[in-house]
Amino acid sequence: MLDASQQLKQPKAHLCSVNEEYVACSSMCEPTCTSPPNQPCPAGCGPPKCQCRSGFVRHGGRCITRNQCPASGLHTELGTSLSSEFGFRAHSITEPPQTCGRNEHFVTCSSMCEPTCQSEPNEACPLGCGPPKCECLPGFVRDQGRCIRRDQCPASGELYRLRTELFRNESSESCFRARSITEPPQMCGPNERFAACSSMCEPTCQSEPNEACALGCGAPKCECLPGFVRDQGRCIRRDQCPASEPPQTCGRNEHFVTCSSMCEPTCQSEPNEACPLGCGPPKCECLPGFVRDQGRCIRRDQCPASGEL
Repeated sequence: MLDASQQLKQPKAHLCSVNEEYVACSSMCEPTCTSPPNQPCPAGCGPPKCQCRSGFVRHGGRCITRNQCPASGLHTELGTSLSSEFGFRAHSITEPPQTCGRNEHFVTCSSMCEPTCQSEPNEACPLGCGPPKCECLPGFVRDQGRCIRRDQCPASGELYRLRTELFRNESSESCFRARSITEPPQMCGPNERFAACSSMCEPTCQSEPNEACALGCGAPKCECLPGFVRDQGRCIRRDQCPASEPPQTCGRNEHFVTCSSMCEPTCQSEPNEACPLGCGPPKCECLPGFVRDQGRCIRRDQCPASGEL
């Protein structure tokens, strides 16, 4: 009988369906019949899985050529992703395009950052597709569920946050939700400001100056003013940071980095595969030219034979 370490080394076959292939770095946006050709997609790796081969698209859990898709605009794939991810049978439902409200239109590839009265004009937004839905027309922004022109937004500086509360209807013994309570702008500490679109990588004493950071918006919050960094909850100048600790001792073919890769290369990953910008936690990482394999850093030519994932 094999022990756990020996079992990990056994080759593992990945059987995929027709027109599929197993990939260790799957696409963040696998094409479907409802997605537009050549749609923008963020760089990065999804989980290892079977995905459609090049030239095929996902439809009802199968991979078909795009010219085999149903008539454009009339098909909504309901349950397809659930069936493929969770292994149960789901049926596709064909229905007419959704009717939208005033100053809205229905899109199959929605924005990852629909503009609102609280968002900055032309703020950075990651590439990619949200779910099919009604979205504000160009030139309009979302405010309390409606799409209005930006010049109809509340006066600048009045940041509104909807809060959901549960109320009891005594006559029907039931509960309902209401979202209509506004709050004043949040008060921030010294050397901070409130940002509706916060940085994905707020600088700290441990981070490198001008380090790469993914585009996009974090949650609305207080963040350090430009020129200041976060240290134990406070915002201070970088030259006030405590002396750096002695570097951590790492293993063979490793070095310690404060801004680690979001996708450290392994024997299973493809050489030069796409990886999102940003910093992982400070840690020991393989030296350039080495890859991670069962906790060690080795040269790629020392990896197990191709296909033994």
